[in-house]
Amino acid sequence: MNTQIKFLFIIISLLAISYSLIAPLFPFIAAKHSVGDTTVGIIFSFYALSNILVIPGINSLIYYIGRKTLCYISIYICALSTISFGLISSVESSAMFVFLSMMIMLFEGIGISILSIMIYSI
Repeated sequence: MNTQIKFLFIIISLLAISYSLIAPLFPFIAAKHSVGDTTVGIIFSFYALSNILVIPGINSLIYYIGRKTLCYISIYICALSTISFGLISSVESSAMFVFLSMMIMLFEGIGISILSIMIYSI
């Protein structure tokens, strides 16, 4: 198997693991900021919403920017959003916590959807 494909497989696996680790822990962190269960569900829906919005436009980006560059951009977006998600517990305001959580989930979904399309198209 090609080493680049192995590397991409490891990256997509680590990103999936990072999202699956965030999902069960986030409701407890949100409860400390007085965020309800419905709001937590809405925050997680931003991940799926970003997938729906980004996937149709990726084809034109592939030919305009290139596959390799898009892979690096998506890995960078996912890394920054995962780090940001780890730091979000230090936010004091409940409204700011919800807003930042929504934006981080939106960017995480964008990064993973770009990377998954790149992986599936190889």
